[in-house]
Amino acid sequence: MRAALPALVLAAAVPALMLPVAAVAQEAAPTYQQPPAPIAQILDAKPNPGVSVSPDRKTLLLTDRSNLPSIAELSEPMLRLAGYRINPKNNGPANSRVSWLTGLSFQSIDGGAARPVTGLPANARLTNTSWAPDGKTVAFLVNVPSGLELWVADV
Repeated sequence: MRAALPALVLAAAVPALMLPVAAVAQEAAPTYQQPPAPIAQILDAKPNPGVSVSPDRKTLLLTDRSNLPSIAELSEPMLRLAGYRINPKNNGPANSRVSWLTGLSFQSIDGGAARPVTGLPANARLTNTSWAPDGKTVAFLVNVPSGLELWVADV
């Protein structure tokens, strides 16, 4: 009789434990939810600019970037080759893997207003900025549909 008692308790306990599992399984599937407004504002806030000092120590290069990649960028196809992620449309880096710059501007290290680089394509995506050794120009890549273009901006 002693051996039958634990089996009886177990037989009664198992169905009782299964009821909450069955109730959870019947709940509706979760839907997409928006975060609370303060969280959305934090996520949508424009990031601080990146800063690079010229080799002659006279000018700052200020780089603007988007906060997060868009869903469209994340869903673009990519080729995976030996650890690299390549955009098959232009043989450049996969858009979801690069933190693209959205604008460049120069500012004197002594202060004053920033001077934006003009003449860039609308909604330009830039990367790989590099100062010339004399500090008078900056080279950078512009992502275009046909590939990556090398551009140079005068300070």
